[in-house]
Amino acid sequence: MALRSNGGWRNCSPTKPPLSHTRPAERLQADAAVIKHQFPLDCFPRHGAWIVGNSKLHRIESKGKTRLELYNPEAGLAEQDLVASQLERTAKMQKALEQWLGSVARSQNGEEYK
Repeated sequence: MALRSNGGWRNCSPTKPPLSHTRPAERLQADAAVIKHQFPLDCFPRHGAWIVGNSKLHRIESKGKTRLELYNPEAGLAEQDLVASQLERTAKMQKALEQWLGSVARSQNGEEYK
């Protein structure tokens, strides 16, 4: 059972078999395990965020440029970018975030499955 948005409950039991049981065998791809695209390990496009304690680091990449913003979400409406005043914390969090992003890229490239 799951809670509906209006507060009522609805039954989440599947009414038909899972998709994997309904696909004809000929629709399955023989090369499904082949990774056709390799992700770079030193470039992480778009937005990423890393939270440690009461600090949240945003890594924003746009048009080849990376911008960092550091916030304390507990500050509520008074929250402001703290990068300039907390350079050491920003650097540590950036390193941790980029190590994790590299790990994600290596996983996407199949390195964990060799």
